[in-house]
Amino acid sequence: MTRYFTLFASILLFFSCSEKEMENDLKTYEVQGKVRQIQYKGTENSNGNTIRFNTDGLVLSERFGGRLFSYKYDGMYANELKVFLGDSLEIKRLFTYKNNIPTEIREYDKRGTLQKKVIYKYDKNGNRTQGIILTTYNDTLSMEEYEYEQNLIIKKTRYTYNEHVEQTDETSQQIRSYIRAYATEYSYTYNENKELETCTETIGDEPMSKLYYKNFHGVDLTVSEVSYWGGTKDSSIITYGFDEKGNWIFKRTMSNNREQRQERSILYYK
Repeated sequence: MTRYFTLFASILLFFSCSEKEMENDLKTYEVQGKVRQIQYKGTENSNGNTIRFNTDGLVLSERFGGRLFSYKYDGMYANELKVFLGDSLEIKRLFTYKNNIPTEIREYDKRGTLQKKVIYKYDKNGNRTQGIILTTYNDTLSMEEYEYEQNLIIKKTRYTYNEHVEQTDETSQQIRSYIRAYATEYSYTYNENKELETCTETIGDEPMSKLYYKNFHGVDLTVSEVSYWGGTKDSSIITYGFDEKGNWIFKRTMSNNREQRQERSILYYK
Protein backbone atom coordinates (compact mmCIF):
# COMPACT_ATOMS: atom_id res chain seq x y z
CA MET A 1 0.00 0.00 0.00
CA THR A 2 1.46 3.30 -1.05
CA ARG A 3 -1.06 6.12 -1.02
CA TYR A 4 -3.32 6.93 1.93
CA PHE A 5 -4.76 10.41 1.69
CA THR A 6 -5.55 13.65 0.00
CA LEU A 7 -7.61 15.57 2.58
CA PHE A 8 -7.48 14.63 6.26
CA ALA A 9 -11.16 13.72 6.36
CA SER A 10 -10.44 10.97 3.87
CA ILE A 11 -7.65 9.31 5.85
CA LEU A 12 -9.98 6.62 7.17
CA LEU A 13 -11.98 6.38 3.98
CA PHE A 14 -9.82 4.01 1.95
CA PHE A 15 -12.84 1.78 1.40
CA SER A 16 -15.75 3.94 0.36
CA CYS A 17 -18.28 2.93 -2.24
CA SER A 18 -15.48 3.29 -4.78
CA GLU A 19 -12.88 0.98 -3.30
CA LYS A 20 -9.23 1.68 -4.06
CA GLU A 21 -6.68 -1.03 -4.65
CA MET A 22 -3.33 0.15 -3.39
CA GLU A 23 -1.03 -1.83 -5.70
CA ASN A 24 0.35 1.50 -6.86
CA ASP A 25 -0.98 4.94 -7.55
CA LEU A 26 -1.35 4.37 -11.28
CA LYS A 27 -4.27 2.00 -10.73
CA THR A 28 -6.05 4.65 -8.67
CA TYR A 29 -6.03 6.97 -11.69
CA GLU A 30 -6.93 4.28 -14.25
CA VAL A 31 -3.65 4.47 -16.13
CA GLN A 32 -0.98 2.00 -17.10
CA GLY A 33 2.59 2.13 -18.34
CA LYS A 34 5.34 4.67 -17.60
CA VAL A 35 3.07 7.61 -16.83
CA ARG A 36 4.87 10.79 -15.83
CA GLN A 37 2.00 13.27 -15.48
CA ILE A 38 -1.79 13.53 -15.81
CA GLN A 39 -3.55 16.85 -16.25
CA TYR A 40 -7.35 17.04 -16.08
CA LYS A 41 -9.69 19.49 -17.76
CA GLY A 42 -13.32 19.69 -18.75
CA THR A 43 -15.21 19.72 -15.42
CA GLU A 44 -15.34 22.48 -12.82
CA ASN A 45 -14.12 20.31 -9.93
CA SER A 46 -11.20 18.78 -11.79
CA ASN A 47 -10.13 21.39 -14.34
CA GLY A 48 -6.40 22.03 -13.99
CA ASN A 49 -5.77 19.21 -11.52
CA THR A 50 -2.30 17.79 -12.13
CA ILE A 51 -0.76 14.57 -10.80
CA ARG A 52 2.94 13.73 -11.20
CA PHE A 53 4.37 10.22 -10.77
CA ASN A 54 7.84 8.79 -10.26
CA THR A 55 9.12 5.84 -12.30
CA ASP A 56 7.74 3.38 -9.71
CA GLY A 57 4.18 4.60 -10.31
CA LEU A 58 3.99 6.53 -7.03
CA VAL A 59 2.55 10.04 -6.79
CA LEU A 60 5.19 12.74 -6.32
CA SER A 61 2.72 15.62 -6.18
CA GLU A 62 -0.95 16.45 -6.67
CA ARG A 63 -2.28 19.92 -7.40
CA PHE A 64 -5.97 20.48 -6.58
CA GLY A 65 -7.86 23.75 -6.22
CA GLY A 66 -4.83 25.91 -5.49
CA ARG A 67 -3.29 23.41 -3.10
CA LEU A 68 -0.16 21.38 -3.70
CA PHE A 69 0.24 17.96 -2.05
CA SER A 70 3.92 16.96 -2.04
CA TYR A 71 5.00 13.42 -1.06
CA LYS A 72 8.28 11.91 0.11
CA TYR A 73 9.00 8.18 0.17
CA ASP A 74 11.21 5.67 1.91
CA GLY A 75 11.48 3.15 -0.89
CA MET A 76 7.91 2.29 -1.91
CA TYR A 77 6.28 3.80 1.19
CA ALA A 78 5.26 7.40 1.84
CA ASN A 79 6.82 8.81 5.00
CA GLU A 80 5.89 12.48 4.65
CA LEU A 81 3.22 14.67 3.07
CA LYS A 82 3.30 18.46 2.95
CA VAL A 83 0.28 20.50 1.87
CA PHE A 84 0.88 24.01 0.52
CA LEU A 85 -1.57 26.80 -0.29
CA GLY A 86 0.37 28.99 -2.65
CA ASP A 87 3.85 29.16 -1.12
CA SER A 88 2.57 28.73 2.43
CA LEU A 89 2.81 25.39 4.25
CA GLU A 90 -0.59 24.43 5.72
CA ILE A 91 -0.21 20.84 6.91
CA LYS A 92 2.51 18.26 7.40
CA ARG A 93 1.82 14.56 7.97
CA LEU A 94 4.34 11.97 9.12
CA PHE A 95 3.79 8.21 8.72
CA THR A 96 4.91 5.32 10.91
CA TYR A 97 5.19 1.72 9.65
CA LYS A 98 5.71 -1.72 11.12
CA ASN A 99 6.77 -4.45 8.68
CA ASN A 100 5.82 -2.12 5.79
CA ILE A 101 2.27 -1.66 7.13
CA PRO A 102 1.14 1.86 8.16
CA THR A 103 0.37 2.00 11.87
CA GLU A 104 0.13 5.72 12.62
CA ILE A 105 -0.22 9.10 10.94
CA ARG A 106 0.44 12.36 12.78
CA GLU A 107 -0.75 15.70 11.41
CA TYR A 108 0.92 19.00 12.28
CA ASP A 109 -0.09 22.57 11.48
CA LYS A 110 2.21 25.12 9.85
CA ARG A 111 3.71 25.98 13.26
CA GLY A 112 4.64 22.35 13.88
CA THR A 113 1.93 21.78 16.51
CA LEU A 114 0.36 18.31 16.58
CA GLN A 115 -3.32 18.55 15.57
CA LYS A 116 -4.59 15.00 15.04
CA LYS A 117 -3.36 11.45 14.75
CA VAL A 118 -4.60 8.23 13.18
CA ILE A 119 -4.04 4.75 14.59
CA TYR A 120 -4.52 1.56 12.50
CA LYS A 121 -5.02 -2.04 13.60
CA TYR A 122 -4.76 -5.21 11.45
CA ASP A 123 -5.58 -8.91 11.51
CA LYS A 124 -3.03 -11.71 11.04
CA ASN A 125 -3.41 -11.47 7.24
CA GLY A 126 -2.52 -7.79 7.19
CA ASN A 127 -6.10 -6.63 6.56
CA ARG A 128 -6.99 -3.39 8.30
CA THR A 129 -9.58 -4.06 11.01
CA GLN A 130 -9.79 -0.62 12.57
CA GLY A 131 -8.84 3.00 11.90
CA ILE A 132 -9.27 5.73 14.50
CA ILE A 133 -8.82 9.50 14.18
CA LEU A 134 -7.84 10.97 17.57
CA THR A 135 -7.34 14.43 19.01
CA THR A 136 -4.04 15.31 20.66
CA TYR A 137 -5.75 14.33 23.94
CA ASN A 138 -6.64 10.88 22.54
CA ASP A 139 -10.36 11.68 22.22
CA THR A 140 -11.94 9.76 19.35
CA LEU A 141 -13.17 11.94 16.47
CA SER A 142 -14.04 9.15 14.05
CA MET A 143 -13.61 5.39 13.79
CA GLU A 144 -14.04 2.72 11.14
CA GLU A 145 -14.14 -1.05 11.58
CA TYR A 146 -13.77 -3.59 8.76
CA GLU A 147 -14.83 -7.21 8.19
CA TYR A 148 -13.41 -9.56 5.52
CA GLU A 149 -14.02 -12.81 3.71
CA GLN A 150 -11.13 -14.35 1.76
CA ASN A 151 -9.22 -11.10 2.31
CA LEU A 152 -11.95 -9.05 0.59
CA ILE A 153 -13.72 -6.39 2.63
CA ILE A 154 -17.42 -7.25 2.95
CA LYS A 155 -18.48 -4.70 5.56
CA LYS A 156 -17.28 -1.38 6.86
CA THR A 157 -18.86 0.45 9.79
CA ARG A 158 -18.11 4.13 10.25
CA TYR A 159 -18.78 5.67 13.66
CA THR A 160 -19.17 9.43 14.02
CA TYR A 161 -18.56 11.23 17.31
CA ASN A 162 -19.99 14.59 18.41
CA GLU A 163 -18.21 16.97 20.74
CA HIS A 164 -19.80 17.20 24.21
CA VAL A 165 -18.97 20.15 26.51
CA GLU A 166 -19.68 20.22 30.23
CA GLN A 167 -19.23 23.19 32.58
CA THR A 168 -17.80 22.34 36.00
CA ASP A 169 -19.33 24.23 38.93
CA GLU A 170 -16.20 24.50 41.06
CA THR A 171 -13.74 25.94 38.56
CA SER A 172 -16.03 27.14 35.74
CA GLN A 173 -13.78 25.21 33.38
CA GLN A 174 -15.14 23.35 30.42
CA ILE A 175 -14.67 19.60 30.04
CA ARG A 176 -14.75 18.45 26.43
CA SER A 177 -15.44 14.88 25.41
CA TYR A 178 -16.61 13.07 22.29
CA ILE A 179 -19.74 10.91 22.29
CA ARG A 180 -20.52 8.31 19.63
CA ALA A 181 -23.39 9.78 17.63
CA TYR A 182 -24.37 7.30 14.91
CA ALA A 183 -23.04 4.57 12.66
CA THR A 184 -23.07 4.20 8.89
CA GLU A 185 -22.62 0.70 7.47
CA TYR A 186 -21.28 -0.18 4.02
CA SER A 187 -21.63 -3.70 2.63
CA TYR A 188 -19.78 -4.92 -0.48
CA THR A 189 -20.24 -7.68 -3.05
CA TYR A 190 -17.82 -8.87 -5.75
CA ASN A 191 -17.90 -10.64 -9.10
CA GLU A 192 -16.11 -13.88 -9.97
CA ASN A 193 -12.91 -11.92 -10.66
CA LYS A 194 -12.99 -10.49 -7.11
CA GLU A 195 -13.76 -7.01 -8.44
CA LEU A 196 -16.12 -4.67 -6.62
CA GLU A 197 -19.68 -5.13 -7.91
CA THR A 198 -22.01 -3.39 -5.45
CA CYS A 199 -21.85 -1.18 -2.38
CA THR A 200 -24.86 -0.59 -0.15
CA GLU A 201 -24.93 2.26 2.38
CA THR A 202 -27.17 1.91 5.45
CA ILE A 203 -27.72 4.31 8.36
CA GLY A 204 -29.43 2.60 11.27
CA ASP A 205 -32.00 0.31 9.67
CA GLU A 206 -32.50 2.51 6.60
CA PRO A 207 -30.74 1.58 3.33
CA MET A 208 -29.73 4.96 1.90
CA SER A 209 -28.14 4.06 -1.41
CA LYS A 210 -26.83 1.21 -3.52
CA LEU A 211 -24.17 1.57 -6.16
CA TYR A 212 -23.60 -0.89 -8.99
CA TYR A 213 -20.22 -1.13 -10.70
CA LYS A 214 -18.78 -2.44 -13.91
CA ASN A 215 -15.04 -2.31 -13.56
CA PHE A 216 -12.75 -0.38 -15.87
CA HIS A 217 -10.88 -2.67 -18.29
CA GLY A 218 -10.01 -0.29 -21.09
CA VAL A 219 -13.33 -0.85 -22.86
CA ASP A 220 -15.22 1.79 -24.80
CA LEU A 221 -18.44 1.64 -22.83
CA THR A 222 -19.39 0.99 -19.23
CA VAL A 223 -22.70 1.37 -17.43
CA SER A 224 -23.31 2.14 -13.77
CA GLU A 225 -26.56 2.53 -11.87
CA VAL A 226 -27.14 4.28 -8.57
CA SER A 227 -30.28 3.52 -6.53
CA TYR A 228 -31.00 6.15 -3.90
CA TRP A 229 -33.07 6.06 -0.74
CA GLY A 230 -36.70 6.54 -1.73
CA GLY A 231 -36.43 4.48 -4.90
CA THR A 232 -35.01 7.09 -7.28
CA LYS A 233 -32.57 5.64 -9.77
CA ASP A 234 -29.83 7.30 -11.76
CA SER A 235 -28.49 5.31 -14.71
CA SER A 236 -25.31 6.54 -16.34
CA ILE A 237 -23.62 5.64 -19.61
CA ILE A 238 -19.91 6.43 -19.76
CA THR A 239 -18.06 6.51 -23.07
CA TYR A 240 -14.24 6.58 -23.25
CA GLY A 241 -11.67 7.63 -25.81
CA PHE A 242 -8.08 6.35 -25.58
CA ASP A 243 -4.54 7.34 -26.53
CA GLU A 244 -2.02 5.07 -28.27
CA LYS A 245 -0.85 3.71 -24.89
CA GLY A 246 -4.34 2.47 -24.04
CA ASN A 247 -5.11 5.10 -21.39
CA TRP A 248 -8.30 7.12 -21.55
CA ILE A 249 -7.98 10.79 -22.46
CA PHE A 250 -11.68 11.54 -22.98
CA LYS A 251 -14.72 10.53 -20.94
CA ARG A 252 -18.35 11.46 -21.54
CA THR A 253 -21.00 10.68 -18.91
CA MET A 254 -24.70 10.77 -19.80
CA SER A 255 -27.01 10.76 -16.78
CA ASN A 256 -30.69 11.71 -16.77
CA ASN A 257 -30.23 13.45 -20.14
CA ARG A 258 -27.40 15.54 -18.73
CA GLU A 259 -23.94 15.35 -20.24
CA GLN A 260 -20.62 15.79 -18.51
CA ARG A 261 -17.32 15.73 -20.36
CA GLN A 262 -13.85 15.24 -18.97
CA GLU A 263 -10.53 15.30 -20.79
CA ARG A 264 -7.01 14.69 -19.63
CA SER A 265 -3.56 14.90 -21.18
CA ILE A 266 -0.97 12.29 -20.26
CA LEU A 267 2.82 12.56 -20.44
CA TYR A 268 5.04 9.47 -20.33
CA TYR A 269 8.57 8.60 -19.33
CA LYS A 270 10.69 7.51 -22.29
